[in-house]
Amino acid sequence: METCEKFKLTIHATCQMANDLIIKALKTKSNSLNLSSRKITHLPEVFARLTWIVILKLNNNYLSSLPSELMCLQKLTELNLGNNVLEEIPSVLKHLHCLNKLYLYGNKISHLPPEGALGWKNLKILDVAGNCLSVFPVGFLTLEELFFEGNNLVPFTLMESIQEKEVLSLKDMLSHWGQCALCSQPFLTTWLECVQFINTRKHMGMKSSQSVPVRVLLCSYDCFNRDDHQYYGLVRL
Repeated sequence: METCEKFKLTIHATCQMANDLIIKALKTKSNSLNLSSRKITHLPEVFARLTWIVILKLNNNYLSSLPSELMCLQKLTELNLGNNVLEEIPSVLKHLHCLNKLYLYGNKISHLPPEGALGWKNLKILDVAGNCLSVFPVGFLTLEELFFEGNNLVPFTLMESIQEKEVLSLKDMLSHWGQCALCSQPFLTTWLECVQFINTRKHMGMKSSQSVPVRVLLCSYDCFNRDDHQYYGLVRL
């Protein structure tokens, strides 16, 4: 009991320190705010008033989500959310168009937005190391630096494939809408999930040479069986 009480008091004291730092930032109008290692579980609504913040560090906390008020930080260029408990990239981040550095290492993120980094036209550096990713959307290939070590990425393993017919409900079909990576035709039927292995140095111009599995969709086995591509069927075991 005493241990639990001490833990609660520690969290309360740490959160109060975080609030004090926020109040200080409001008074001084500093362009950076460091709230790392403060045991923060959620962000207060007052964040909407920090419209001049350029650098925000929230790493080493217990954040599982971000409030919509964060979209008011339109001048934000660097955001560190490393070592939290995020399971997905918060949707509010797509409204931060000035971001050029985004750190999401050490979370529990299992997938990235299908549109990739297209919402962040200025994003240059993305760190998603130490998460639960298996493939990358093609939209992240415009980055200058990508850190992805420590994920469960799809390995390059060849095996015989067997075509399976699948019957989808209308709801499933609508959620699976896409465009074929080969014939460019839109499809609203069963699709084939594939990957293309991209070299970070050759295809992205990075200094390091690593292989990244990039997710692509094909409309049919007719396209998949063509000889003019290097896509591989994705098998989830």
